[in-house]
Amino acid sequence: MSEGQKRLIAYVGCNHVANFQGGGISIFEVSADGSRLDLIGSTGDQPKRAGYLAYSPRCSVLYAVDERKTDGRGPIRPASNVSSWRVDPATGLLTFLNSQRSVGAMPAAVTIHDEKRLLFTANHGFFDHVVKVVETADGKWVEKFEYDDSTVVQYGLEDDGSIGEVQDVFVLTGRGVGVSAGPNTCTRPVTRPRTAATSCATRSTGSFPSPQSAASAITAATPRRQRSGSTFSA
Repeated sequence: MSEGQKRLIAYVGCNHVANFQGGGISIFEVSADGSRLDLIGSTGDQPKRAGYLAYSPRCSVLYAVDERKTDGRGPIRPASNVSSWRVDPATGLLTFLNSQRSVGAMPAAVTIHDEKRLLFTANHGFFDHVVKVVETADGKWVEKFEYDDSTVVQYGLEDDGSIGEVQDVFVLTGRGVGVSAGPNTCTRPVTRPRTAATSCATRSTGSFPSPQSAASAITAATPRRQRSGSTFSA
């Protein structure tokens, strides 16, 4: 590469593997002719499920979602979040700035509005459901299926590019094909005998709004989005 020529840096979000090992953001330098990627660094194993990435030219900060569901019971792992990382202008390497918890499970997409200093995430929820048994007003017993809320969350951005407090949340409605009869819950009659040996466990086959479609409501005001990677010219 000739003296004075800018370096092109690519960032790739990685998913953890078995036993919660791995993850993080890998950092590559792109060769001048675009034919080769050379690994020059990483953020270690954080975020554990780095999916969508977004870059802010205003403050040289990279943002990443951690596409997980926060544990409700053991093993308790760090909460699902969206994080900010300072980009070194000389090397392209990343330094952790801060993170904020996701408001909703499985944050899958992130986008920013640099001028208005806003960050948005789209959280699609998980596909397993919780079964609750309830008695109706007419004395019948039914199973009630409850699902995660799918949300679009708005955060403020601080002057240094770190992520501020949650400013607004939009909870999506609608349902997919499957057992769901409403936005996030449904019911069905209990027809099996009430015995200790009876299993009430089922698995949902319903679908949910994609994070891409959820985020489309706010992308008209955003200059750029990145899917699972981002680039930076150093």
